[in-house]
Amino acid sequence: MGGGLATYLASCSRGLDSPGSAPSGGTGRASATSWSGTSSTQPGDLAAQAAALELFRSRFPDIDIELSTSPGGTETLKLLPAKLAGGQLETHFAVPLASAYIPIGQRQTADITSVLKEWPHAEELNPSGIESTSVDGRNFAFVDFTNTHGLLYNRRLFREAGLDPDAPPTTWDAFREAAAAITSLGDGVFGFAIEGGLVAGWRHVEWLYTTGARVETQADDGTWTCDLTTPEGRATAQLWHDMRHRDQTMSAKLYQYGDLFQDLVIGRIGMMIGGLGDLVPLVGPNSQLGVPVEDIGFGILPQNGGNATYTNSTAELFNPTAEADSVAAAFAYISFVNMDPDAIEVKLKAQADNAATINPLDTSALALRPDSALRREIEAVVRKHSTAPAEIYQPFVDGMNGIELVDEPPVQSQQVYTLLGTATEAILTNAGADIDAEMEKVADQITTQLLAGVS
Repeated sequence: MGGGLATYLASCSRGLDSPGSAPSGGTGRASATSWSGTSSTQPGDLAAQAAALELFRSRFPDIDIELSTSPGGTETLKLLPAKLAGGQLETHFAVPLASAYIPIGQRQTADITSVLKEWPHAEELNPSGIESTSVDGRNFAFVDFTNTHGLLYNRRLFREAGLDPDAPPTTWDAFREAAAAITSLGDGVFGFAIEGGLVAGWRHVEWLYTTGARVETQADDGTWTCDLTTPEGRATAQLWHDMRHRDQTMSAKLYQYGDLFQDLVIGRIGMMIGGLGDLVPLVGPNSQLGVPVEDIGFGILPQNGGNATYTNSTAELFNPTAEADSVAAAFAYISFVNMDPDAIEVKLKAQADNAATINPLDTSALALRPDSALRREIEAVVRKHSTAPAEIYQPFVDGMNGIELVDEPPVQSQQVYTLLGTATEAILTNAGADIDAEMEKVADQITTQLLAGVS
């Protein structure tokens, strides 16, 4: 995959009117298939995908890229062995980052070390993505940080409580104080709330990362451990128990997933855990609630020594049986549509033409280091086309320096959330709950039921 590859990949960052080079030094065409990456039926999303593909084809006339409509995510994992054996696997496919260790460990994905090395922005990539998809110094994926989470908060309630809406809490102590100030407004308002059931366990894992703890960790010798019984691992349960039963600043209601967002934007709840894209359907002129977008803010999850936050991301993988030029072509396409400022611009224009709300922060930029020049280019393009005020995300952008992105638990994450959700609900509904016993019970279940025998 050498030869003209460096020239070919470098052309991904040229201007709109610059043609690309062929992947084999200009000696022939290359073909590749790519998982489409969207199951959305929204006109804006579909138009954005089509616009980026059209731009890529015009930039690289010697590359034939066809998009697949096959399912992605966990469905890809289920179908992967059969598709690979039957010769039906796309050149590029995608799985949840937390599950990428499975195809990587089973050699069901291509080694892209040389391709990544030739990409002109390789040194700008977020090291979290590189480290989580590398083995013995070899690279097996391009990571797209698609759904990074933080603290969603109501800026109007912050102002009413005497808090600075441009400076949401970044530590546990400040968070607890802010929750108390918001709750003191009265009239049924609470400073913080989470959902119940499986989602309670999901939120617990997200918050736990801010302590430095991990639910599932594999040592160099292959053994797995669970941090829930360490002081850091039990700290989330203790904090939420105290806020619910001692401070009474955390709502007693365990919401259904989705309902909490509505209570946040209309001002019944001050703060919650949420993702970068959660604001779009709930605020602004396209929202049925009619809440001004400037009333909602997004910051980092308050930290307690962990300097980490949750991300539910995607590992972009490549067919290990594909020809080298096809892998190079597929990599060029996926890196182009995700990371090229021109491609991002045409996608945003297509979304705007279809009346979509455009946030002032593009998750593609999170795949790059904070000091990356390419990241600054992407952020400038997004700000230019945003239909929401940049200040609602600025606390998150400012606060993410030095914060590690940690994906969900790698082994049976949904089962982890279910088990931990039951314990979280018990702690929040029972003032006399034995936190140590609850965490020990879940840690034992995860260790014996989920991690036993996993290599």
